[in-house]
Amino acid sequence: MGSPAKHTKQETCTACGGSGMLRQGCDSYRTCLVCMGVGTVAVHDQEPVTVPAEMLSASSFAAK
Repeated sequence: MGSPAKHTKQETCTACGGSGMLRQGCDSYRTCLVCMGVGTVAVHDQEPVTVPAEMLSASSFAAK
């Protein structure tokens, strides 16, 4: 049935304040490119990434 669904949460866009548009002048507006005019952005729950210790030491291969 496909991959398990990721938990996504919608938060108000901080660039436009949730309106979906930005004011350019006294009577001109443009679409907010951060949220693409929707007013909200998806926030994904991310699992911590484990990196093997061998990959953390850059000098381990240089010494050999």
